[in-house]
Amino acid sequence: MFKRIALFIPLLILMTVILAACGEDATPGFQAHSTKNDVDIRSSYKDGAVTFNIYSQDGIGDASMELIAGEMPDVVQVRLFVKGLENLELAYDDVTIIASVPSIGGAPIEKIKQGGKETDIDASSPYWLDIQPLPAKAGGVFIGEPALPPSFLITMPEDFHQSKVSKFELRWVDFYR
Repeated sequence: MFKRIALFIPLLILMTVILAACGEDATPGFQAHSTKNDVDIRSSYKDGAVTFNIYSQDGIGDASMELIAGEMPDVVQVRLFVKGLENLELAYDDVTIIASVPSIGGAPIEKIKQGGKETDIDASSPYWLDIQPLPAKAGGVFIGEPALPPSFLITMPEDFHQSKVSKFELRWVDFYR
């Protein structure tokens, strides 16, 4: 009896390892970088959404993100920590979306640049970026600065997901540089 059980245990362990590998969490892997030394990019993945937290000290920068493992999540967001957004460019495939958020508040102004032509777009466009200004978050003060500085939460447009791209680039300019 013990001989049969002893033979069965390694088989059971092997099957458990194989099943665990098949059921592994499909967390996507990304490679992110910037040509500027003062840009810090960190990503987090939760519930089918990836958020790239980008900290830009001088307010002018760029970032390139590329999917290197897994599948592109259903929701891709960028939280850009700048005080204002004079200019933002999102480039993927053959599309460049240009956006700005007025410093006095109001809706973002967006355009698409494709095939050498620039066209105004609105919220009904599949290229529209959802850009939400987020105020500084209280909860702690470090040398007079809020614990979490102001930022913009940018959600990739419908066309981004339909195009099935694995790489995109951002360039930005803050109002308050």
